[in-house]
Amino acid sequence: MSLDQGLWYGLGGVNALFDDTITDQLFVGGGFYYAGNMVTSRITAWDGATFDSLGHGIDNYGVPNQGTYVTSIVRYGDSIIAGGLFQKAGDSAIIGLAAWANDQWHSFGNPKKAIWGLNVIDNELYVCGDFDTIGGVEAHGIAKWDGSSWNDVFQFPWLGTNSFDINRIHGVISYNGELIVYGQIPSPGIQYDLAFWNGQQWNLFDVYGGVVGVNDAEIFNNELYVSGTFFEQNGNAGTGIMRYDGTQWNDVGGGMGGTAFPDVRKMEAHDGKLYCTGVFLTAGGVPAPFIAIWDGVEWCGLGSVFDNVCFTLTFFRDTLILGGGFLTIDGDSMWSISKWVGGNYVDTCGAIIGINETEQGNLDFSLFPNPAQNQITIYSEQPIEQVRILNLLGQTVKAESFLSQKQISIDVSLLAAGVYFVEVESGKGKGVKKVVKE
Repeated sequence: MSLDQGLWYGLGGVNALFDDTITDQLFVGGGFYYAGNMVTSRITAWDGATFDSLGHGIDNYGVPNQGTYVTSIVRYGDSIIAGGLFQKAGDSAIIGLAAWANDQWHSFGNPKKAIWGLNVIDNELYVCGDFDTIGGVEAHGIAKWDGSSWNDVFQFPWLGTNSFDINRIHGVISYNGELIVYGQIPSPGIQYDLAFWNGQQWNLFDVYGGVVGVNDAEIFNNELYVSGTFFEQNGNAGTGIMRYDGTQWNDVGGGMGGTAFPDVRKMEAHDGKLYCTGVFLTAGGVPAPFIAIWDGVEWCGLGSVFDNVCFTLTFFRDTLILGGGFLTIDGDSMWSISKWVGGNYVDTCGAIIGINETEQGNLDFSLFPNPAQNQITIYSEQPIEQVRILNLLGQTVKAESFLSQKQISIDVSLLAAGVYFVEVESGKGKGVKKVVKE
């Protein structure tokens, strides 16, 4: 089994895929600036034969090709909505959120901050990110557009105590009549990762020891699945992924493993199976590098070897499409995106096996900017004594010691582009956060 030659030549990876059934096009977003032999920036559309540059795409206004990518794409009404980290769409100065309609880009909401997720529920568009206002409405990382006006979402809370404590909301989903928000919701001494709206109030839930909050949520077999970087040994039901039946949390076949910090980035239910991509090498003990398939009973892998991470997936014309930071699959050049042509999506399956992972600490700290290019700054209420930066294999690539400083800066300019984990240690404990080096 193998994947065919990548349809796109991408630089910077693919973070977002959207199958638009209205136009029968596949929309692709990320950090790339070529599609085939055509120059396009961070977003393109493919109809199965040709590319569309979508008005020359999305960029960083005044500083082309610097720290810019699309994180999420969705259709709402007559428009394609793109969210991410950008300051320019087409020829216009548009920050974070833009609408593609009538062959041009339009400003939409003007959140002035990063957008991490877009979801449509009951004909309303939910926008999720780092913002505190959108469309002139105060909102703490999540707001909705009903087709005519912006609204906050049931006065979603902000529990922080300083300017570093910002909600970073990744998305929202509806399950059993409740609206569920997922991401990072900081408060003194704890980071909440899920918020359930029961019709009267928000109930917050902590994923114990979670490094980056909850990345994604999906409904499969009438249960709510959530994924991210979290560990069973810290008190969670699973590692990297767990499921909720409306009463209690449960493990998913032994969870993810094979790396120091298993991280499920994206899930999608399709044809009776749940497809997962992210930073992991095994699922339930089964070899499944960066992509795994759960059928409700056991995990399966595709049997292919990727040289780097799969960030996202979708199905276009009933065919599996993968996007990520990979350059080769099974030794063949496939830059950032490719489609499966191997028939049934299974190769290696196995019995459920529990996986133990490295224990995480409980020190709370802030890290910015993220993504970073040259330098990261770390702030903690507890004096910082040591910082280590680890790669996806858990290997230390940089370490520095400090004399009990609460705010420090670290040069990361010489690190290769990719995903790293920053471990901060003080006399009170340790904490870990993920950082993306561009």
